[in-house]
Amino acid sequence: MRTQVNTGIVKQHIISGGEQLGLKMGYAVEAEAKEIITTKIYNRPQRGNYKRTGLARSSIQTELRRDNKSVLIGSDAAAFAKKRSEMASVATGSNVFYLPYLEYGTRFMPPVGMLRGGLDKVKH
Repeated sequence: MRTQVNTGIVKQHIISGGEQLGLKMGYAVEAEAKEIITTKIYNRPQRGNYKRTGLARSSIQTELRRDNKSVLIGSDAAAFAKKRSEMASVATGSNVFYLPYLEYGTRFMPPVGMLRGGLDKVKH
């Protein structure tokens, strides 16, 4: 007796497994990024009229995107641009306008690097 395999179902399970792996990595990067921003920003004493609301930390999120096949984690989107068709679609980042200034720094403050640091910790 010959067994017939539905390749569509098999591919769907492989993609789902890839998405789960991508989400697991994204959540790990998110947790590490929140730990880094807590240590470098929120555990320091406040200066002047500056009030910490926790918005930057709480805005770092991981989401599954089904519109394309790419893993976008933090600031390394360019590194994955060539392999978009091969990867599950997961994004970790923030929609807060000033997060890039915290991530990369300005001429007035050094970079915090929470997303890149979180990705480096998860990769090792």
